[in-house]
Amino acid sequence: IRKKQIILLIRPATSDDAPQIRALFRIILKQMELKKLRNLNQQRLNLALELSFKTKECRLSKGQIIVAEVDGEVAGMAFGYPSQADGDIDELLCHYFPKVGLPAYESLYDNDDSQLTKTEWYLDSLAVKPKFRGLGIATALLKCLPKIAARCGKTKLSLDVDLTNPKAKKLYRKLGFKQTDTLQIGSHRYHHLMRAI
Repeated sequence: IRKKQIILLIRPATSDDAPQIRALFRIILKQMELKKLRNLNQQRLNLALELSFKTKECRLSKGQIIVAEVDGEVAGMAFGYPSQADGDIDELLCHYFPKVGLPAYESLYDNDDSQLTKTEWYLDSLAVKPKFRGLGIATALLKCLPKIAARCGKTKLSLDVDLTNPKAKKLYRKLGFKQTDTLQIGSHRYHHLMRAI
């Protein structure tokens, strides 16, 4: 079976992409099953996240977001940041919670025992819309990250992959990532993977 031929554009995210980025980010949050977010009003949570992803700080300065576009539609996204922005990103993502009537949180995560080194650019989130999966979009996004990390003065890319997601781990290994640690985020265990750039 031949894969569908697509014309793929990888580009920095704009504020107009925020609704589609938020929808992709929510796929990841759902998989993480975070207790803290379970009982929140989901419409307000969507609004708070969307407002956060519209900010320049979340997309272009403290954090960086790139999107994969197919026929004008955001098919996938990669969201990450240099290690020194780790705490700032959590605050950015929660900044709008009280403004939309949600509890004030400093972090989305119930617990996170990750400790990034100063050489790392951390891939927080990678997601592809279900209808575009299997077309190489995640790989295309991952291949763009070394340049972003290098521009931030980092020499390593890192990410966390859920132990229950061997397919993703296989992709990361194929692209040169190696396991360095195992950690707990929320109720799930993750492998911390890293590769030099």
